[in-house]
Amino acid sequence: MYVFVLVVVISDQYRVDMMQLELELMQFWYLEGYFGTQGSMQRQAIDDCPFMLGREDKLSLTVAMTSVSRRHAVITSNTLGALCIDDLGSSNGTFVNHQRISSPTLLAHGDVIHLGGVEIRLMLDAAHQEECASDSTIMVSQEALSSHFPSGVSELEELLAGQMIKPAYQSIVYHDNSSAYGYELLGRGAHPTLPESPGGLFEIAESVGLEVKLSEMFRDVGVQTAVENGLKNRLFVNTHPSEMNDPDRLMEKMYQLNDRFPSCKIVFEIHEQAITDIDLIKHIKRELKNRDILLSYDDFGVGQSRLLELVEAAPDVLKFDMMLVNDIHKAPPAKVELVQQLHKMAKSLGIQTLGECISQQKDYEVCKTIGFDYYQGFLFAKPKFINEIVN
Repeated sequence: MYVFVLVVVISDQYRVDMMQLELELMQFWYLEGYFGTQGSMQRQAIDDCPFMLGREDKLSLTVAMTSVSRRHAVITSNTLGALCIDDLGSSNGTFVNHQRISSPTLLAHGDVIHLGGVEIRLMLDAAHQEECASDSTIMVSQEALSSHFPSGVSELEELLAGQMIKPAYQSIVYHDNSSAYGYELLGRGAHPTLPESPGGLFEIAESVGLEVKLSEMFRDVGVQTAVENGLKNRLFVNTHPSEMNDPDRLMEKMYQLNDRFPSCKIVFEIHEQAITDIDLIKHIKRELKNRDILLSYDDFGVGQSRLLELVEAAPDVLKFDMMLVNDIHKAPPAKVELVQQLHKMAKSLGIQTLGECISQQKDYEVCKTIGFDYYQGFLFAKPKFINEIVN
């Protein structure tokens, strides 16, 4: 009888290559959070595994917080770069996306981790910070978990990649409520695990710098849907304040939208608080006029009203914020007089006026005496999806 023994020899070079591969994959991951003593956002690269987290000195990440145990949790990795986290019997527990873990748990880009009361987020790309330690442990409850970082980054990236949004449209009516002058485009999310509301989506997007992409997608899909379904009224499209940081990109995106859908009568909305550079706004208005696109200032009256910008870079349409018109039927005469004077000034500059967020008939009656050109609000119509408007 012959016995064959298969001997597999793993060369030293193979081991080195595998270690190098793991290191190359690892270096793209980092943790970010307020886990130091400076009180500012910090980042720590996950440059080796196992990656130990806790309050003790000389760990991979020392978190000098009293709610963190000396050796709180450990992150491990396989040769494909996948990361797992496990609790090490800590006093306050380890949480992933606000769920307490009891066994090794797979991590993904954008996951929010809590070590007791300390919040950390796992992200791609690396940076490095070092911190020091403390002594005793203070107990915290799960209800006390902080929430600086919204969860759902990976899901938001799925939404953007798959254009998982459903545009809604709220009508803007003529002064006598006879018919719709136009519609405001309002984005809605269509991802099964993310909020539908744009506010919730932008909260996640802003935490990772994706708010501009999300705003652009809301516009692109919303305009396309309107045109393809024969919506012929003016379409008010929103911009995110961050888009004003790169006006060249903003205008290029608007040109592309206009070129794709030349039949769409667009009204380009800028939030009042984003109007800080008069020369830039003048330039934007000239460019839009060349394309037959109207300019609107949104939420006029929030905080510091931009009266100088209103005079020197007058929009085509001015939306009076709900802070000015909501409950105006109960407002003291001085407030009504203020709104009347602002409205009179706008009209003297050739600006069309719009009272927004009107939800009460009594407010509408007062606003009619002031003389707004258009109105928007639940009194007239709630946001609707395209099939509810054209069918």
